[in-house]
Amino acid sequence: MAVVGGQYYMVSPNESYNTIVVTSPSLGKYGGWLTLELDRNKKIVSHRAKKVPLKEDMKDDPEMLKLVQEFDQAEKKLQHAQIYGTK
Repeated sequence: MAVVGGQYYMVSPNESYNTIVVTSPSLGKYGGWLTLELDRNKKIVSHRAKKVPLKEDMKDDPEMLKLVQEFDQAEKKLQHAQIYGTK
């Protein structure tokens, strides 16, 4: 599976590789919604993907904001470690 976002171009799956490719193109103007159906062994048996246009008046999801903040903090820590050789 490939999940790609932020590009200005569209990415399409290659049918010969049986790979799910989902994108969120248009530089943040759309959000991606991906639904996976799994079997008992947690293997993907089907999927649905759609692009949702983002609007100025949409409310932020508090749980997603928390995840984004945690990611940003972890990324800053990693960048600091790479620059200064610390952990």
